[in-house]
Amino acid sequence: YAGSWVATCMRIALAIAEALQHAHEQGVLHRDLKPSNLMLSARGRVLLLDFGLASTAGSTKLTGTGQAIGSPLYMSPEQMRGELTRIDERSDVYGLGLLLYEALTLHQPFQGKSFEDTRHRV
Repeated sequence: YAGSWVATCMRIALAIAEALQHAHEQGVLHRDLKPSNLMLSARGRVLLLDFGLASTAGSTKLTGTGQAIGSPLYMSPEQMRGELTRIDERSDVYGLGLLLYEALTLHQPFQGKSFEDTRHRV
């Protein structure tokens, strides 16, 4: 299984989880995990990029109350509802789960025909 698709996906997911753990230990929430915010180097190193929507744990300074933050296909339910005070490390872990699901199945789990349809599915 060392070179299998599943093993590769799991190795990448583990690297993302470790990067998230490090960010969380520093009090930083990423809040926008998605494939375009990941980079795989030529040597196979996984990099977590674009902390543009990041915040410190418990802070909502970057966005206004009631605004959804992130990319709809990868938002946690609390992000989708704009419940900024409920967004925490678990929201990032939820995004990691969606990334792993998509990598393993090659399908996005909640993609709808519109933002509203996607929001309802999440």
